[in-house]
Amino acid sequence: MTVAPFTLFAFSLFSPRFAANLVAPGAAEVHAGGGINAFLPMVAVGAGAGAGDAVDFAGQYETHAGVVHVLTLGSRLRLGDRWAVGLAASDGFYALEESGGLRFARFPWGNGTSLLPSIARSWTTAKGTHVGASLAANVQLVGLHEEFGTIERRWDPSLRDARAEISAEWGGAFLVFRAVVPIEAEIGVIGYLPMIAAGYTWGLP
Repeated sequence: MTVAPFTLFAFSLFSPRFAANLVAPGAAEVHAGGGINAFLPMVAVGAGAGAGDAVDFAGQYETHAGVVHVLTLGSRLRLGDRWAVGLAASDGFYALEESGGLRFARFPWGNGTSLLPSIARSWTTAKGTHVGASLAANVQLVGLHEEFGTIERRWDPSLRDARAEISAEWGGAFLVFRAVVPIEAEIGVIGYLPMIAAGYTWGLP
């Protein structure tokens, strides 16, 4: 079995299909997918590789409507057969400062540099469907700030949001749903921001 992920606001590293099952040692995979992130269309591509029996690594690029661009690198550590913890570093920026009266520096995602710790669990149904669930936090280190009409990057450690994700995979095709709850953001959100995406994962020879 190949494996799967956790992290940024688009979808997870690796493909979110296996959550806590790591990429096998010496194996590699690539994935691609797309969907709707809150109200923006998004696409993502990434790759992962196994580095040992209990560790793997991954990288992913995603864009939201060509406005938000995010690069994430991460690793996971196996905790038993069905659990894993992960840590990823993510850096995002906006190609535009404003669109339709919206100032992107005020948005709760894609802004600056963040660390994303996570915990995930995986299991397989009686019919062979791979299901995964994970929880993660977005700890911002460097954020975008607007002052006198100018947006700049600034050191500003803060807990930006919490995330819960559930995913399912059938023969390489996957579907994932994520709920992001903003904690410290200048845009008001009642409840959570939803994301739903679908894609496919290919194992490399």
